[in-house]
This record gives sequence, structure tokens and C-alpha cells, in this order.
Amino acid sequence: MSRSGALAACLGLLLSCVGPDASPPSTERYERLDELSALWSFYKFHYLEDGRVVGPDQGGITPSESQGYAMLRAAWSDDPSGFERVWSWTKRHPRDRDSDVALALLLAARRFGDRSYGDEARALIRGIWQAEILQVGQSFYPTTGDADRRKYFRVIHVGDLAPYAYEEFAKVDPEHPWTRVAQTSYALLHWLYFDQGVVFPPEQVYVNRRSGELRLRHPTTGAAGAFGADAFPLFWRVALDSSWHWRFESPLRKRMLGAFRTAWKTDSAIYDRYRTDGQALSSVEAPPLYAALHSLAELDQPEFARELRDHKLSELWSRALVEKDTPSDLHNWLWLDEALSLGETRRFDEPLAFLLPFDFRSFRTNLPAIPLVACLVLFPFAHLARGTRWQRFVQGAFLVAALAVALHYLGWRVTS
Repeated sequence: MSRSGALAACLGLLLSCVGPDASPPSTERYERLDELSALWSFYKFHYLEDGRVVGPDQGGITPSESQGYAMLRAAWSDDPSGFERVWSWTKRHPRDRDSDVALALLLAARRFGDRSYGDEARALIRGIWQAEILQVGQSFYPTTGDADRRKYFRVIHVGDLAPYAYEEFAKVDPEHPWTRVAQTSYALLHWLYFDQGVVFPPEQVYVNRRSGELRLRHPTTGAAGAFGADAFPLFWRVALDSSWHWRFESPLRKRMLGAFRTAWKTDSAIYDRYRTDGQALSSVEAPPLYAALHSLAELDQPEFARELRDHKLSELWSRALVEKDTPSDLHNWLWLDEALSLGETRRFDEPLAFLLPFDFRSFRTNLPAIPLVACLVLFPFAHLARGTRWQRFVQGAFLVAALAVALHYLGWRVTS
């Protein structure tokens, strides 16, 4: 290559990094964080009364899971006063022992530095073990609890499986093998999707408390279970667990998404009830399900995730932010999905936690990859070329690449 050709190549490298085609700094994350905060503020104003979640769409009742979701949202929103109000009402009105409530207390203890939350979490976790965990051999099933203890078959709510929480419980309750509960949860999902070949998971399955036999049909009536609203949370829960604990469960996650992707391509919609073999039982769309599926699709089917965001979730968010037609459960799932997508659903005990949350999307967008790689490649050659006829060329190319990195950084600082 001639000297003039080499100079032109170096100038081209420099201009490619600082010219008009350079990627601008991303403000999308900060806009989304603002919207996340706004949605939590709206929820507190409209749906919380003295710490109690009251949704007109819920008929004035307060499902126990709504209290758990509100506590998680308050912890992840860094809202200690909001958290205390919700928890105060929740513990004055005990219902089911809720894994999300226990997890929220652990997160609050870490985030707000309040040891009393940790003590209350440990007490609740021990109560959950005593009332709800069924051991059969080496398997530990999370069941519905006290009301079913004398029956041969106990009920497992598939949408309530929370392996991410069980792993956190193991850290503070070493007397009980909570990690085995997480492993049993995944074994149950493998049984459903691979052994039984279900297309959509049923809301409930049944386990014999003596033999460990699992059944899809009701053990007394023989009625077949169906996929419905109680199973919606499963997909977000598996996504959160994958983000926290790096499970190698991609084949399972893809199987869980497959039938929904097919239904989406066929109907441009996903409905709120299906038979486990895939037949639709309804023609009513399920907005909360779009959010839960989006969380899982971001891990293994990003194109599907983009389609859900572009065609469904963006409009739902727009309506929610201007207070239109957004039931309280949809508020929860829009928020939880977005918080997971933005990396805000943290454990608060991560190694190097001061670096989190890290905006990988913005990092990839603004990283000057070409000149940075050029610097790394050219540096040893610049050292080896000293005293040869290539010295000036190689050192010049290295300086151009280094200058490109520096100018890219200065441009980012000026415009961000």
C-alpha cells in the first residue's frame, strides 16, 4: 500500500468514528426510567389506600399477590415509605404465605438497611417451608399449603413457581434446602413441557404427597386443567430467575415461548385461555400476558420481544401513562416487565454492585469498537516496528486510532 493510500485509510477510520454516521448517545434508558417512576407514582395514587391495594377492576377485593407485587415495586423503586405502608397493612391482614412478600422483605432489608425487615422475612420464610413445601424423596414441591395437607394429592399453582426467590431464601435459611425447591420447580416444568408435551401450561398440577406422582387432571373429578390468568406470571418469573442465577435452560425457555409465537403469527394476538394442547378457549386478548411473555422473549427470542413491544406494549404503556383503561394487574405487569428489561429488578447483594444497573444497550451503541480494536492490534506492532521502515506508518496508524477513540469519547461527553 502506498503512503498516500495508508493515510487515506487512517483518515477514513477517524471520520467513520466522529462523522455524521457515528451512533448518538442513547437517552432511551433515561426516558424509560422516568416512565417507570411515573407509573409507580400513578399506581400509588390510584390503587393504594393506607397500604392496601384496591383496584376497581378487582371488585374491591385485595388479592394477596397484589400486596406482594406492590412491595416488590416499592423496593425496586427505592421507596422506603411506600414499602412500609404496604407492608404494615399486609402484616395486619395475613392471608396466604406469599413468596413475593418474603422476597420483598429481604430486598428491603438490603436496600434500606433495615434489619427488622430481614428478621420478618426469615420468620415468614420458615413459615412458608412448614406450611407449603412438600418433600417426597429428593424432591421438594411448593404447594398451596395448609388446607391441602391431609389430602393425598396436593395442588401446585404453576404460575406461583418462584425459583429466583427460593435461591434467595437459601441464603438466609440454611436449615432448609431451598435450592432443591428451585431444582424441583424446573424438574416440574421439564415434566410438563417435555414429558407431557403440553403446549400451554395448566394453571394447576397435582402431586401425590406419598409417591410424588404428578397429574395434569384433577385427581377426583378427572377434569383437565387449562391455561389461564393464574399461569401468566410464570414467564416473568422464569425470566427473572434466569437474569439472577444464569440457568442454562434455553431449550426450556424456547419451548415455553414456541406456542405463543405460533399463535402470534397466526392470529396477531394472544388470548387469555387455551387448552394445554394449544386450542384457544377464548377470543379475548390478554394484555398482562404480553408483558410477561416479553420478559422471557428478551432472553431467547428478541425478534418476538420487539414485535410484542412495537405492536402491543408501546400502546399499553401510552395509555397507562395518561390514565386510560389500565387495570391494576396490567399496571403491575407493565411495570415488572419494564423494570426487568432495564435491569432494575436487582437482588441488592450482587458482587461489584456499585456498577449496577449497567446499560449494556447504550454501551454497545456508543462503544467505538473499530478504533478500539485497531489500537489493541496496532500497539504491539508499533513496538515491534521500531527501527524498521514500517515504524512511521504503524505508529501513525496507532495514533490515528487512538485519536479516534479520544474524539469519540469527547463527542459523547459533549452531547450526553
